[in-house]
Amino acid sequence: MCGTGQKASQQKIRRLLGKAHIGLVCSKTINQLLDELPQQQGNAIPLKPLGSRMMLFMEVCDDAVVLRAVTGAITERWWYERLVNMTYSPKTKVLCLWRRHEDKVHMHKFYTKNVESFISA
Repeated sequence: MCGTGQKASQQKIRRLLGKAHIGLVCSKTINQLLDELPQQQGNAIPLKPLGSRMMLFMEVCDDAVVLRAVTGAITERWWYERLVNMTYSPKTKVLCLWRRHEDKVHMHKFYTKNVESFISA
């Protein structure tokens, strides 16, 4: 699109990576992507969602726990009969829910600020 070759783009990006202080993990991911760039067709680069898009809000209902995205859309609904255990650590402010799903038990951790009001209610 910019009228430059792939080699020139890769060199420029690698020079910018050398000047940036982004950390080893991110640098490794970008270098792997640059190495795979000639095999990519069109815009087939897998992008990671923004951190704010991964944030969920928990809503406690009469029959289930509902997880909502930032936009308000329901992402998951966990029925109470599927919940095995629930614990809360006031020191780390982590709420752990164990949920039975397809004959396996999965633990989900929720880091929060306002669990105290939920637990005491």
